[in-house]
Amino acid sequence: MTYLADFSMQHGTTKDETFYLISIIGISNSLGRVVSGFISDKRVLDPVIMYAVALIIEGVVTIAVPFCSGYALLVAYAAIFGFCMGSYVSLRAITIVDLLGIDKLTNAFGLLLMFQGLAYVVGAPIAGAIYDMTGSYEGPFVIAGAVFVLSGLICLPLRCKPKRFCIDNKATVPIGESKVQVLICLEERITTV
Repeated sequence: MTYLADFSMQHGTTKDETFYLISIIGISNSLGRVVSGFISDKRVLDPVIMYAVALIIEGVVTIAVPFCSGYALLVAYAAIFGFCMGSYVSLRAITIVDLLGIDKLTNAFGLLLMFQGLAYVVGAPIAGAIYDMTGSYEGPFVIAGAVFVLSGLICLPLRCKPKRFCIDNKATVPIGESKVQVLICLEERITTV
């Protein structure tokens, strides 16, 4: 998003049209937050899968930006990008709670935001350096899109990870001549789609 304005102006859009692109991202971002929040609240779709799919779609359209030949395609990109960004932003906390439980939300959310912040801090300068070396924004858009797609693909199998439930009781297990107490844990495959 950082270089969308420069990219669009390089491809013949006016400053006014460029400002509209940023506004479209903001409006569709708000819409994406509301719609995805509503859908996840009603449990129509699995929030973890929605999160992953939003990242993948956002990545695919970002990879396609260098092939956008006109303003109408850039408007479509801005709308889809903003909607997907709003979706995964609003689904972050829900996804963390679904995967780790409410008791780990604050720590996990803090770590997530720390790594996201690091990506924001280093991403734009790296993209700028790539532009300086190549004279084109194609590389930065393709790399950023690939990172989004990879993130979404990493999230997809999270629903198939065994979830461990530990029972408060301990069992005494004979090992050799001594007896050892072990915590009883059960694994359950989560296959909700």
